[in-house]
Amino acid sequence: MPETITREQLNEAINEFADKIMEALGATIEDEEANEPEPTDTRFKAIDINGKGVEVDAENLPPGTVVVEDMYEYFRCYQDDKTGPWVKYTGVSFDHNAFAAVMRDADQTPRIIHAG
Repeated sequence: MPETITREQLNEAINEFADKIMEALGATIEDEEANEPEPTDTRFKAIDINGKGVEVDAENLPPGTVVVEDMYEYFRCYQDDKTGPWVKYTGVSFDHNAFAAVMRDADQTPRIIHAG
């Protein structure tokens, strides 16, 4: 019967393997996350429409922008008395801070699939 392995154990094994390869190549290993502070307030990390990892401010993304987190789409619209400025495909509205918090807590890096 095959041995069961958790995702955490698999990730740890992959990281150890990557470290060994980097050491064998003589590369310096740095922890990028330790060097830069995590985004807060209305800021979050995303993958832009060019496939590049960026840090964005939800307040600065123009209306019409669509962000995908996992399988959920969020649309930046003009805020009125009932909706916005961010609306999930289900119709739930978020202010900039709440939207950014959801994006920061995502399991996968959110993707900007349409800008404005």
